Amino acid sequence: MSQPHPADSDNRLSIAIFLIPLVIANLILLMMAWQDRSFGALAIAIAIGPITNGVMLLLGLVGIPFVKAAAKGRSITDYLTWSIAAPVGAVMLDFFIIFNMGLHGC
Repeated sequence: MSQPHPADSDNRLSIAIFLIPLVIANLILLMMAWQDRSFGALAIAIAIGPITNGVMLLLGLVGIPFVKAAAKGRSITDYLTWSIAAPVGAVMLDFFIIFNMGLHGC
């Protein structure tokens, strides 16, 4: 049985370092929407959430050279996939969750 290449664990660590702040930021946004459940929640779903996740996506893409250097020639496809798909999926999930909170216009 072959041992995992050290760069593979570096890729997993890079993915975790990217995903943890993304999850925390989206949980904060959802808590803020839950507290408001009105036009503020709507603003989070339509503008603030997508902007936040867009910034996270850009930060993930900015991190590519650092991840590539740590990977030492190994593929960083997993990191690239997660750095694009996770923020896009988070926007859709936030939108779905917020609109199922029972919003009101008061």
